[in-house]
Amino acid sequence: MKKIIKTLLFIKIFSKKLFKLSIYFLSSIKQINLSKQIKMILIFSFCLIFIFFFSKIENFMPQKIVESIQDTIASMGNGSGFPIKVTGSRINCKNFKILNKDILVLSDTSLVCYNKTAKKILNKPHGFESPVLKCAGNKALIYNLHGSDYKIETKCANILTNNLTENIISGDICESGKYAFATEGKECLSKLVIFSEKMNEIFTYYFSDCYVNNIALSNNGNLAAVSGVCSEKGKFKSLIYVFEMTLEKEKFKFECDDTIFLDISFLSDKKLVAVGDKKTLFINTSLGEQKDFDYEDKPLTSFDINSKAGVILSLANKSDFTECNILKLNNKGEIITSIQSQMNVFALSHNDEVIALLGDGKFNVYSKLGKIICSSSIDRDIKRVQLLSSRSAYILGTCNIGLLDFN
Repeated sequence: MKKIIKTLLFIKIFSKKLFKLSIYFLSSIKQINLSKQIKMILIFSFCLIFIFFFSKIENFMPQKIVESIQDTIASMGNGSGFPIKVTGSRINCKNFKILNKDILVLSDTSLVCYNKTAKKILNKPHGFESPVLKCAGNKALIYNLHGSDYKIETKCANILTNNLTENIISGDICESGKYAFATEGKECLSKLVIFSEKMNEIFTYYFSDCYVNNIALSNNGNLAAVSGVCSEKGKFKSLIYVFEMTLEKEKFKFECDDTIFLDISFLSDKKLVAVGDKKTLFINTSLGEQKDFDYEDKPLTSFDINSKAGVILSLANKSDFTECNILKLNNKGEIITSIQSQMNVFALSHNDEVIALLGDGKFNVYSKLGKIICSSSIDRDIKRVQLLSSRSAYILGTCNIGLLDFN
């Protein structure tokens, strides 16, 4: 980030100096005793050089900065405001994400992005039968689950359209630009393949006795983790593998007999979390240590992972799901907030400051200390919430997207 800021400051200062130099050059030409034709040729030539430089400026800048500037420009402008109708007829709740403060939605037909005023920034059809969305930095990875096709997009450009030789089980992309897939192997149960930001295959691993169901990359792309299931003596057990790009085999391997992992994610480059149906594992990827957070037979109704804020779980206190205990855990697996909710919570979103809940036609927001900030009634078709900030949140309904403000 510091390098990006320094580069942008350099560009700003350099542009001002170049502009001043241009004015000085043009005024100097007027004072020189030359014919009008020569003056016009000199001015015209300088303008061509000036235009050529700025049209090719991206060749002198890091690609990430170019993409960041392009995305910032693309997000500018005003729309007609929320709520808005959804493009497409179906949206999986997991395909509703924040991308640099804009809302990114992957429906059954298109990838669409809106800024906070509901201006449509992006609208691209994908043609995938079972589309899945993953985001990191300024990039979005979309792939066809149990198909072989995938794309990498930014708000203003398609970076890559490609396909694999095997069908995709899971995929992920990280802020460094690396991306990875778990696929159905032809001569094995599953296969892990990782690509560099330049789209070169840099790591491959074959699983002979494990069927992978989730994959995650660390922010710097140096580590990868997968979760999967295997059978041993007629019983299933879950496995978690941690890989380092410089090693040919797994760095660490963890086993769990009584849970199926629903999602895994890196909270930092040294901390990994795996959320299961009966417990959540917190793993130190440097030391190979794990800490289990057991649900004590309480059903998991929803969860949310935030790499900066930790993990939040909703556990039902009663068999009819009319009460839920909301637990916010830090990256060490320690409870830092506990909230008793008198409703069936089916969707969560949180950051360092607030916790947002959906359930039973209500939208509730709590502070990080567990104090109620906002409680309002919403349509019962609302099925997903994504915090934009500590004062607003995007919500997803069956056929529309809304933006709620709260204090």
